[in-house]
Amino acid sequence: MKKIYSFFIIMIVIGLSATLYGQNYALQFSENSAGLFKNTVTTSGIDVNGNSTLSVEAWVNLNSYRIGSPVLFKENGTNCVAKFIAFYFFVDEIGKVGLGLGNGTNFNVALSNNAIGLNEWHHIAATWDGSIITIYIDGVADGSAAAGGQLYDDGLEMNIGNRWNCLRRSYDGIIDEVRIWKDVRTEAEINANIYRSLPDPASEDDLIVYYKFDAGTGTTAFDHGPNGLNGQLGGVIFPSSTSTEPAWVLSTVPFISCPEVDLGEDQLVYYGYNPYACATLTAEVTGGTPPYSYAWSNGETNQSIEVCPDEPSVYGVTVTDANDCSVSAETFVDVINVKCGWGGHKVLMCHSSFWFPNFQYTICVHQFLVPWLLYFGDQLGSCNNYKSIPLLGEVPEFNSEKEIQDFDWKMFQEYQLSNPGLIENSLIVYPNPVQTYANIEFNSHTNEFTTVEVYDLMGQKIETLFSDLMKAGQQYRVNLNASEYRSGTYLIVLRQAETVKRQKITLR
Repeated sequence: MKKIYSFFIIMIVIGLSATLYGQNYALQFSENSAGLFKNTVTTSGIDVNGNSTLSVEAWVNLNSYRIGSPVLFKENGTNCVAKFIAFYFFVDEIGKVGLGLGNGTNFNVALSNNAIGLNEWHHIAATWDGSIITIYIDGVADGSAAAGGQLYDDGLEMNIGNRWNCLRRSYDGIIDEVRIWKDVRTEAEINANIYRSLPDPASEDDLIVYYKFDAGTGTTAFDHGPNGLNGQLGGVIFPSSTSTEPAWVLSTVPFISCPEVDLGEDQLVYYGYNPYACATLTAEVTGGTPPYSYAWSNGETNQSIEVCPDEPSVYGVTVTDANDCSVSAETFVDVINVKCGWGGHKVLMCHSSFWFPNFQYTICVHQFLVPWLLYFGDQLGSCNNYKSIPLLGEVPEFNSEKEIQDFDWKMFQEYQLSNPGLIENSLIVYPNPVQTYANIEFNSHTNEFTTVEVYDLMGQKIETLFSDLMKAGQQYRVNLNASEYRSGTYLIVLRQAETVKRQKITLR
C-alpha cells in the first residue's frame, strides 16, 4: 500500500493570511492565588542530567505579565538553590522571553531583546549548544547569553505552567504545542515546524517530549514523541499546596493547513500487451492553498502521468501548495510480463476451456485474439500469476479462434472419456455483441431431444435454431442470422428434458 510522508519547506511568514486556522485544543492556565491555587501539568521521567545541549519551544498567549511566568520548569528536589534548577523557560514581568539553566555550580539566564504582547499568539523557543543560550521569538533569533557546563538534574518531575516548589511562580494564559529536544535546533529547523504539527514525531530520536494538547478532555497530556512521557493535569500535591487542572480550550494557534495527497490504490500493468501496458497515476489533492505544483519521482510535473514500466516500480509525488507546504505520497505499480512466442510478439493468457470452464491452462496467442478471449473471461498472464497451477505441462500457441476451440474440444473429449457423467451441458455464443451473424455451440452429456431457440425479453419466441436428438459428448454448432432482428437484447435458450440453459446476447 501507499506510504505517505509530509514535510514543510522553510518559509518566512509575514502577515498570516486567511489560510491559517486553529489547531484543535490548548490548555488555559490561571495565576496563583496566595500561592495556593495551582494550574499545572506534571511530567515524570524526563532526565537531562549531564546534557550539554537542549532546545525548548512552545506557543504562548498571555493574559497578563507576571514575575517569571513559567512555561516549563524542571526543579530539583527540595533544594531551592537556583543552580540546581535543570531548566526554566519563562516570560518575565515585562514580556521578555527567558531560559535559565543550572549546572550545579551556576544558574545562567538569557533574555530576549524584545517583549511579546498580551492576548496574542507567539511562538517562543530557546536553544543551548553547551556554551550559548539563544532565544527565538516567532522564528527569529532575539537575544543570547553565555552558559557553560552540563545540566544538573536529580530526576524531579517537570511542570508546565507553574512552579509550585520553593519560590512559587504561575503562568496566566494559554499554552500549546510544547516541544523539548535534547539537541540544538537550528533556526531553519525551528522555522520549518512553527506553523504545523510535527509530521512524524515518534521517529524523532532527539525529541524528549511533544505535547500537542489536542485531547480536549480528560486529565492526560499525551506525549506524541518517541518516549511516551505523558503529563498529568493537576500535577502532584506538595505539602500545604492545592493542585488544580488547567482548562481545555479551543486553540487559535495560527497553523497553516497543509494539503493532503492520495494516489489511489496500487495498480497492475501487463508488459507486452499495449492496451494494458500502462497505468495513469493521478495525485488527488485536498486541503492546503491552491495552486499546487507536482514533482514526480520520474521528473514529470503534471497532476496526472502515464507510466509504462517493464518491471515492478514505485512512483512518488511531492505536492506543494501556495504556502510552500508540501506533502508526499507514493504508490506501487506491479508488472506481469505477458510476452511469449518467437520474438515475444504473442501474449500469455490464463484460458478457461469453452467446454469445461473449471479447466484452466496457460496459452500463448496472437495479439488480435486477446480481446476475444478477455470477453469470454480469460485473464492476461499465465495461470501461475493467479496462484493457479497450469493443467498442461507445456504452453500451447494459437493463431486463430478455431485452433483454440479445436484444442479445447479435444481436451474436453479426453476428459469426458476418463470422467463420464461429470461434464455438464454447455452453451456458447460468439461473437457477442452480435453485428449480424453469430455462432452457437453446445453439447450434452446424455442422449436427449434438445431445442435451441431465440426469445426477446418479453418472452416472445423469435425462432427455433435447433430441434433434434443430441448424442452425448458430441459437439453441435448452429448459425444465427440476425440481419432482420431489431437492435437490442435477446435470449438463446437450450432445453433438454429438465435442463434449461440461457445465454443473453446483444444485437447492435
